[in-house]
Amino acid sequence: MIKKLLSASLVVAGILSLNAQELIKSSGIKEMASEPISRSSTVGQNKIAVASIQDTLYYFQRKNYYRNVNGNSYYTYRSPYQTSAVTLTEFGDSFLNGTTPTNGTPVTVTGAYILISRYAASTSTAVPIMVYIYSANLTGVPVAKLDSVTAMVTSTAGIYVNATFTAPVTVNGAFHISFKPMPVNADTVLIWYNNAATPSSTLPANQRYGEGLSYLRSSITSGSYTTTTNTFGAGTDREVIILPTVSFNYTASAVVSTPNATMSPGAYCSFSPISYTNTSGNVSVIENRQFNYNKFRPYWAPYTATVTIPAADSIYNWSFGGVAPLGVYTTKNASHTYTGTGTASSNLTVKYQKQTNVKLTDIKTSTMSVVSCGPVSVKENNVSGYSLSVYPNPTVNGKTNVGGLEGTNLITVYNMLGQVIHTQTSDKELVTIDLSGQMSGNYLVRITNSNNQTKTVKIINQ
Repeated sequence: MIKKLLSASLVVAGILSLNAQELIKSSGIKEMASEPISRSSTVGQNKIAVASIQDTLYYFQRKNYYRNVNGNSYYTYRSPYQTSAVTLTEFGDSFLNGTTPTNGTPVTVTGAYILISRYAASTSTAVPIMVYIYSANLTGVPVAKLDSVTAMVTSTAGIYVNATFTAPVTVNGAFHISFKPMPVNADTVLIWYNNAATPSSTLPANQRYGEGLSYLRSSITSGSYTTTTNTFGAGTDREVIILPTVSFNYTASAVVSTPNATMSPGAYCSFSPISYTNTSGNVSVIENRQFNYNKFRPYWAPYTATVTIPAADSIYNWSFGGVAPLGVYTTKNASHTYTGTGTASSNLTVKYQKQTNVKLTDIKTSTMSVVSCGPVSVKENNVSGYSLSVYPNPTVNGKTNVGGLEGTNLITVYNMLGQVIHTQTSDKELVTIDLSGQMSGNYLVRITNSNNQTKTVKIINQ
């Protein structure tokens, strides 16, 4: 009787073993021979994503609000001024981008808002202005005209007049936007300036924020451009209020290492870093004080209290998730190493402007997501000399033990579809795995030690 029972047990065990093999084959998972994993052959795959940002640059308006104690102090200048011996013909602001005239971040400019009003005594109810966009040199001096468009000024109160170019204009470096009144008869407009002065001026400290970025043309400069520095009095550096509408992209890519060339492209190996680097080239726009408020505030810190930008408001916010451990970084480039298994993902949020002034509330973010790696293959080689015991097998009440562990180990359980249904990390010699909540059937348990050595064992849950 005992022999019959023993014989029956062997037959049943043989059937279960055969079913497990068939399930492994049908799922595409291969049981490998016992030999060390080879890491001498590595492949990489670029994972590229683009963060697109579009916004209106409030720089010159922001400076006026931020630096002026009254918050809204402006000067106006009538143009053309019919009785003046000096005729000011063109007014504009420059926006810096890059370290050479053409190596900045590509920026697309669709138009601009200009603070201006119609002079009340004008005969016409609408006075035209011509709005220009130029490429500029490193100091902001206009160089070549790229486009122009006509806009109409109708209100006698200071409002923002919108001018949209015929087609979006892309520039790779600094650019300049200016406007010129085109009156009929005695019609004139009022040009609105902030109250900026030069940093060395004897004027009040709250006015000393001029940077020489506003330019004008006049009859006494023979039609050439000159900064507004000292034009309206000694130490003055007034700036016209022009707000261009811009858009640009930020691109990052990652090279994901895989353990050997036989794994599918994009498959990810735990304990290998995923490293993202900026591939946009020059990021002069994102990190330029004219474009990013978080760069603007520290720039003016000498005139105010010391400014600390919270980590949550950093320009770059990386988030790595999906697989343990999670990671958050606030650097331009980020590298993260997963020790878990599964499908991991990375996410980058680029924060373009962060402003808490009630008059200029503006937070622009663009999020790009990219899957950094595919599911980890369970067809990894077992390591010779890695002696483990798994018992009881089949499980009893859905539980089994893994013994003979040394150091810190990652235990991962897969079903026959290759899906991860349980993970845990332990530094104990004996670990209990609870599959009581799983269906009866065959499972694979993979143990990975701190040296990235692995062993895969089949178990039966009943």
